[in-house]
Amino acid sequence: MWRRVGELAVALPQPAVDLLVFADGSLWLAGPETVARTGSLPEPLTGVRLRPGTCASVLGIGADEVSLDGMPLPGFDDPFQAPRQPARSPDRAIPRVIQAMHAAPGAPVAQHAAAVGLSERQLRRRFLVAGRRTPSEPRAGRSGPL
Repeated sequence: MWRRVGELAVALPQPAVDLLVFADGSLWLAGPETVARTGSLPEPLTGVRLRPGTCASVLGIGADEVSLDGMPLPGFDDPFQAPRQPARSPDRAIPRVIQAMHAAPGAPVAQHAAAVGLSERQLRRRFLVAGRRTPSEPRAGRSGPL
């Protein structure tokens, strides 16, 4: 959970979705950032950072479906209503591939995909749903993969 007030410090883009809670209690989702944002907030803002894959497994919305400009959180008439069960099954392949990519950063994406029983195309699609990035796109501020 995080809270911001006033001027926003420059931050590197992150492959995560943020659940934003505004002062009036409304809930919004903001998509994975692809550029650094700057500016000023007119009022305090609280948010929860959802790790790659969490948005789909908890809310049933893939990261690639969330607008970069944000969108109201659908299906929550009561801001304090909580999901009772995962909307989608967690994608267990993504954490395994990320761990393998850190262990062997120069290995081809196809090799990592095959290790978890997927084609390269399937793995790319799952990465987009998990964090709006492909397995070959470097993580912000790093030279290696996600």
